Amino acid sequence: MSDQQGILKYLFDYVLKYKRIVLFALLLMLAVALTRMAPPYILKVAIDRYISQKDFGGLTLMAFLYLFFIIAEYITIYLQIYMTQLFGQSVIRDMRLGIFGFVLNLPVPYFDKTPQGKTHNYMTNDIENINEFITSGIVTTLGDIITIVGILCIMLYLNLPLTGVVFFFFLFLFFISHFFRKRFKEAFQATRESVSQMNGFIEESLAGIYVSKAFNRKEGEVVKFGEKNQRYVEAFKKVIFYLSLYFPFVESVGILSILAILWTSGKMLAYGSLSFGVIVAFIEYSHKLYNPIRDLSEKYNLYQSAASSLEKMHALRSLELEQKEGSEEAVTGDIEFEDVWLSYDGDGTYALKGVNLTIREGEKVGIVGLTGSGKTSLINLMLGFYKPTKGEIRIGGKPHSAYSSDSIRKAFGIVSQNIYVFPRTVEENLFGREGGLPPSLQTTLGRFFRDGLSKTVSEDGLNLSEGEKQLISIGRMITYKPRYVILDEATSRIDRYLEEEVRGIIRSEFGTSTQMVIAHRLSTMTEMDRIIVIHDGRLTEEGTHEELVARKGIYSELYAIYTRGKSGEGVGL
Repeated sequence: MSDQQGILKYLFDYVLKYKRIVLFALLLMLAVALTRMAPPYILKVAIDRYISQKDFGGLTLMAFLYLFFIIAEYITIYLQIYMTQLFGQSVIRDMRLGIFGFVLNLPVPYFDKTPQGKTHNYMTNDIENINEFITSGIVTTLGDIITIVGILCIMLYLNLPLTGVVFFFFLFLFFISHFFRKRFKEAFQATRESVSQMNGFIEESLAGIYVSKAFNRKEGEVVKFGEKNQRYVEAFKKVIFYLSLYFPFVESVGILSILAILWTSGKMLAYGSLSFGVIVAFIEYSHKLYNPIRDLSEKYNLYQSAASSLEKMHALRSLELEQKEGSEEAVTGDIEFEDVWLSYDGDGTYALKGVNLTIREGEKVGIVGLTGSGKTSLINLMLGFYKPTKGEIRIGGKPHSAYSSDSIRKAFGIVSQNIYVFPRTVEENLFGREGGLPPSLQTTLGRFFRDGLSKTVSEDGLNLSEGEKQLISIGRMITYKPRYVILDEATSRIDRYLEEEVRGIIRSEFGTSTQMVIAHRLSTMTEMDRIIVIHDGRLTEEGTHEELVARKGIYSELYAIYTRGKSGEGVGL
């Protein structure tokens, strides 16, 4: 299937869900076209049959008939607009929901490489472009085409030579429109890309507003935004340039065609082969013919914007989702790493190098290493955020890939050093019910949140301290009740007194669970059944706290620095 076919299929999969509304809108569109085409013919009959014969009774009848079609046109247009808007909003609602759900199921590497503003743009600007095209483009375009074909047929019936004159200008306008088509497409694609980059920069700048203020980077951010803003202006200048050439040209062709009709009609009147009613009808039909042509020109701009957005949507939808296949059974058993290598960018730079490791079920394992040594990469592989570049991970004797991503995530709970809280209540941030928390944790949380779990968290958790955010993260993990617990600097942001209290809660809740603990406070490591040391992506040491201290290796050196820091002789890790 070609990209173009894929794009059309993507759109029509949504459109065909509402085929009854579409059918009704098409019938209304046909009614609008008929009500538009009737008045000029009524004028022709009124002039040639009744005005020329001074039949005022018949003329009155024609006047009422003309008024009837004018009123009918307004009524059918109202109904058509209502139905097309209803249809468009229904499609866009489903499309926006589908895109949002799709984005949430994309793998983590996508979010590492794609600016948030670009992803946000899919569900705002791009969706709105498609919405505008659906509500103001598809059905009305078909109506304009029917109107054009119908008017040309009536013109052929009324007078062949005058129709030839009109058709000549019509073809001329068609070829000119074709000439502008490629230029419009390139110009609109450039504007969409520049808007996407600008939105991404805005989101990133606002997310880092505290850093910008703290380091007096406001002016620098304004300058960078000005550069991106200028790129958008330059891209849109091309659109304006082509529009300023195209639309006056369309208007000029319409005026020239009417002049040509009048000149040709004068010649034909001299030979008595044409009536005044036909001339008036042709002038009226010319106005009604070029109005839909101008509309089609405007719709073409909508089409270009929508086509660009649909291409981006189709490209997004072609991305590979997170692994959904695999067993939905409960994940249990030992975790085994066999010669595992991990490269984030696939450029030969490895975050993990030949890791061989077994974490037995129910074991408490400490993971130690310098910053950037690969500790978090090890966790990312367990959670399935990334796939090993080489080697294999097994859980319970089965390959990691044999389980679905949902099964893996249900089994693992994590307290990450990068804490995110949603602008919702504390309870909603815990992903569970207040009654589902152990009493000890409820008491601890109650001491910090005066409104209890109903306290509303502001955006980015600005009304919370870092310690309070970490408490929410710990409560979130406890509420989740995982089989495997990952604590990545889980208590680094709370004071020593509260740390002991929280540790006690974790011990009581997950005493028999498999635990993987990353901590710079090496006193935590003394409680571990086993400690592994990662250095430069490799597993360099493994053993109990006492064994590693006695070995006089990396761990022993780190522990010595930590103990000196505790006694005031150095800086603790």
